[in-house]
Amino acid sequence: MVDTFRKHALIVCVLVVAVVLSGPLMAAERTAGMDAPYSYDKRTPSAAAMAFDVVVVRPLSLVATAGGMGLFMLSLPFSVLGDNVNESGDRLVGEPGRYTFTRPLGEFEQAYNTD
Repeated sequence: MVDTFRKHALIVCVLVVAVVLSGPLMAAERTAGMDAPYSYDKRTPSAAAMAFDVVVVRPLSLVATAGGMGLFMLSLPFSVLGDNVNESGDRLVGEPGRYTFTRPLGEFEQAYNTD
């Protein structure tokens, strides 16, 4: 039983590391085509909002993404029978993943692009 737990824990850790490492790669890909430097405006979040995002919100969002992945795996047989695998995967894994990795730092509204 302990060996099974260790195997599952190792798989979860590998998946979390893979997801965490893919975030900066996607961000670098998106910012590579930017011509103009970043400019501040009224909508730019404060340093406190960014710090709160990094320390509290992103780790909780990462936990929600991993939990959603587990729920998606549990619901997969039912999703296949109900022919809504894409919808359940997007709702349980995609949305928390986008909120964790593609949302601008310090912006908490879901007004980001999902494409």
